[in-house]
Amino acid sequence: QRVQNGFLGGVFVDTPNSNVVIGDNTISGEDVGVHLIGSGVVVRSNRIGTNDFGEHGSVPGQLGNRVGIALVPGSGAIIGGAAGVGNPISDNRVAGVWSEGTNGAEISWNEIGPASSPPGAVQRIGNGDSGIDLGGGTTDVEVVSNAISLNGGAGVRVDGPTSFANRILQNDIHANGRKGISLTNGGNG
Repeated sequence: QRVQNGFLGGVFVDTPNSNVVIGDNTISGEDVGVHLIGSGVVVRSNRIGTNDFGEHGSVPGQLGNRVGIALVPGSGAIIGGAAGVGNPISDNRVAGVWSEGTNGAEISWNEIGPASSPPGAVQRIGNGDSGIDLGGGTTDVEVVSNAISLNGGAGVRVDGPTSFANRILQNDIHANGRKGISLTNGGNG
């Protein structure tokens, strides 16, 4: 189903319940596409920042959200989680996934920015800044097996001395506007 609600966001979850699954939605045109506060929420098989076919608008950022997914704060969220249920996250004006004060989350098997398109397909574009931005006390987050490309900033950015013990493993990170993995201001130090 298509979700578009304006400034307050496409999906907002604020619960300690670990049985919430957000799946098979198209979420675009929002301030924050999916905003998670709480623990254990699973976000899988959604199209975030694109149309129903995973394509962007005719102008970059036309369909996208300001931020695709915000994890602020929380613990144990799973974004994607397994092959075949990841989320295409692209054409968002700032970050694809933004985290602050999150602990123990997993971001895996997502397409953050475009994957290669078959000949004749509408080309998808990346997010305006970082594909994944881990800052402000984000700890113990696993970023694993994602395709992260053509984002305007870093593929993955870890920022600040209170963001540490994050694991960035086995991702396909290439052709982003800045470094593939950027550790800034003591991030992951």
